[in-house]
Amino acid sequence: MTQLARFASDFVLRAPVLDRTELNGAFDYKQNQLDAEPNYSDNTDSFLRLMPELGLKLERSRGPVEVFVIDDAAKPSPN
Repeated sequence: MTQLARFASDFVLRAPVLDRTELNGAFDYKQNQLDAEPNYSDNTDSFLRLMPELGLKLERSRGPVEVFVIDDAAKPSPN
C-alpha cells in the first residue's frame, strides 16, 4: 500500500498521498481492461477507477507537508 500511495503521489495525482490503511505486505492485483485498445494517456482516470475495485478511497485533507526551501543562490566563483 505504501508503494501504491507513492506511485499515486509521484506519477498520477502529483500531490502528497498518505497511506492510512495500516495494511502491510505485498499484494497482487490484475485490472481488467475495458477498452480493446489500452489508453495510457490519462493515468489519473485509470487510477481513480482502480480505487473502488480495490475497496480503497481517496479523501482530500489538509496537513503538514515537507517543503524544501532555498534561501540563497549564487553563481560559483571561477577557480
